[in-house]
Amino acid sequence: MAWKNEDLKHPKWQRMRLKIMERDNWKCIHCGEDDKTLNVHHSLYINGRKPWEYCESDLETVCEDCHRELHKVKRLYSSATLDKKISMWHTLIGDSPKVQRVIECGVFLIIELTESKEYCQIIHAPSFRGTFCPIPAEAVHFKMLNEPESLDELKHIIMQGSSRECKGPIA
Repeated sequence: MAWKNEDLKHPKWQRMRLKIMERDNWKCIHCGEDDKTLNVHHSLYINGRKPWEYCESDLETVCEDCHRELHKVKRLYSSATLDKKISMWHTLIGDSPKVQRVIECGVFLIIELTESKEYCQIIHAPSFRGTFCPIPAEAVHFKMLNEPESLDELKHIIMQGSSRECKGPIA
């Protein structure tokens, strides 16, 4: 997303940036660098939103190098086929001790976590976005198979991320 220069200079964005950098201890959350120029990265973009109209959980402090890499990976991922994206997720998840199993359901991956069977993580493979769900993986899978209309609602929730609830500018 390319915001206008005046949006990035706006006092509301400047306050939000400083708040996020302070939260992240003025370090890149990926490499730990604190001696390079830092940026605040949006983990998702919602059409029509100003840069400061996102929840803090959708923002992270990154150095310029990691920020460039994040956008490079996003471009590579977006140009991959659906099969390749699903394969990439399986590689990424791999043999993680936190993952009990992965259930494929069309374009969604339902990840049953080892630590709790009371909730799961759902990934929308085409968009590289996901959400945690306070429902066991089996129940989510059953609902997806038996209530196809729920898939559109789920996709909408995933695409809007945490920021779907966070529409107003920060105070």
